[in-house]
Amino acid sequence: MTTRTQHATQSATSTVGSTCPPHLISASQPTVPVPAGVTVRLDAGGTIWRLRSLVAMGHGASRIARAMRLRPAVVRELIRGEAKTVTPELRDLACQLWDAWWDKRPPERTQAERRAASRARHRAERHGWCTPLGLDEDELDEPGYRPYSLYRFATGTGIAADFRPAASWAIRKEIA
Repeated sequence: MTTRTQHATQSATSTVGSTCPPHLISASQPTVPVPAGVTVRLDAGGTIWRLRSLVAMGHGASRIARAMRLRPAVVRELIRGEAKTVTPELRDLACQLWDAWWDKRPPERTQAERRAASRARHRAERHGWCTPLGLDEDELDEPGYRPYSLYRFATGTGIAADFRPAASWAIRKEIA
């Protein structure tokens, strides 16, 4: 049973651990010494598909960027698939956001929010990006992964709350 399935079957007040596989979280801490001045980079595929699946739920690039405290251009580059690698910190931050929002729609209280959500969903539909349930968590972070599922409208289980990262991201310059 996947983490999302477990989450869906548990009460709404319970919490579930990160959906990033443990072997990938440990991968962000290299076991081989890294020379000073060298930045560890990871394949961006899993991060890209996580963010695209949030777009399919209606979360636009600007909303995702605000939540992750990144420049919108960085998030747009990821969503477009232009980035080939990411830092472990960025991958972990994307996992945190995905864990928080995978089954949630964005707020649509105002006309601007409704328009942004609609544009995001239409973009995902146009590109065939699936919602989070269409991703295979066991394969997601493997280089070259492509989901079998295509876009399907999803209502989610509620409205996404504002996102607060678990760690201090004062090192934003090092993330992207």
